[in-house]
Amino acid sequence: MSGRFIQKLKNLRRWQWLVLAAFLFAVAFTAFYSYRTYERAAFWREHRDEPIAGWMRVGFVANSYHVPLPELNKAIGLPPELRDRRPLKKIAEDQGRPFEELKAELERAIAEFRKAHPPPPGGRP
Repeated sequence: MSGRFIQKLKNLRRWQWLVLAAFLFAVAFTAFYSYRTYERAAFWREHRDEPIAGWMRVGFVANSYHVPLPELNKAIGLPPELRDRRPLKKIAEDQGRPFEELKAELERAIAEFRKAHPPPPGGRP
């Protein structure tokens, strides 16, 4: 049986090889991005509602708590559309206030958002 298979492979034309190569590429591409998607979902499932720490960025907190970034930015005095890459501790230092105060404002904003937008029955969005 394997001899026949090898013989059939040898008899393939150029366009058949191209179709086979395109198919194998599509399978590899799909497998790669499926794995990346799974890894990302697993990461955020493990880091849901992570306690706020100074090393985090506002975007990380927004993803962890499922709160829109503009809501958290407004709560700590940043422009809503800004995607600030600084850690929270650095933002607090630059604003001249203690990190604990910034953290309390974020926690307050998260609680207010969740009160106004409860999750759908049966789990998280």
